[in-house]
Amino acid sequence: MLAHGATTPGRVGFDLQVDGVSGPTHSLMDYLAARGYDVFALDYQAYGRSDGHQCGRCVTTEVAAKDIGAVGDYVSAQRGVKQVYLLGWSWGTVTTGLFAMLHPDKVRRLVLFAPPVWQGPGGKVPPTEFRPGTEKGVRDLFTPAAAEPAAIDAFVAASTKFKQAPNGVLVDLLGGRMPLTDPKKIGAPTLIIMGEKDRLTPISQKHLPGFFADLANNDKQFTIVPGAGHGLHLEKPRARFQIEVLKWFSVDQLGSGLDLVSAPQ
Repeated sequence: MLAHGATTPGRVGFDLQVDGVSGPTHSLMDYLAARGYDVFALDYQAYGRSDGHQCGRCVTTEVAAKDIGAVGDYVSAQRGVKQVYLLGWSWGTVTTGLFAMLHPDKVRRLVLFAPPVWQGPGGKVPPTEFRPGTEKGVRDLFTPAAAEPAAIDAFVAASTKFKQAPNGVLVDLLGGRMPLTDPKKIGAPTLIIMGEKDRLTPISQKHLPGFFADLANNDKQFTIVPGAGHGLHLEKPRARFQIEVLKWFSVDQLGSGLDLVSAPQ
């Protein structure tokens, strides 16, 4: 299961189709599905194609974590499993982290991709329920030197079809409610993966080393991808990201004949 961040819905973030660009796929869903996984990307309520409502400030981390739970229960029932592999991007690391805290029995392995790890207020919370989706806001997710113009254009086009995003995330991130996750209570094996050049959730975050050190499970890993930014899964170094995620989700299946690199024919 793949959980999106504050700006774009799940299908845009994790199933981007880009024409005319060589190299690895830009769709993490396609990449994992081609290697034998059933892959689901959710949209939190009032995002993307999920049910909409007028209370954008209500879509807080706690509410989004409950949405993850609803989707997780559906996936588990459909596939006959008790646990899921779970990945969150940006704010999605907070929602998935909170879910993993509250439901340790439902998460097999966890990936926190570009986590915001800070404490205290970070700015003024907007009074509006929603904020408009803008091309600049979407483009700022990427590091220019690592970006491919065709991929960024495709991402912008897909993202800006959705005209607004709920402000519940800003109630949490800017309103003094952070931190909402306690690493000492995250029991799942956890990979933190980040881009070296990430400007939005930089590797220099003051509390990041302590967050990693405090993760409860000693089965943990911290990976920095050189030259990549906040949207590294869509940037030039994305193959490194894809392989690291696949390895993390597959390490408890070693010996099963799983191919960690090439796709099935």
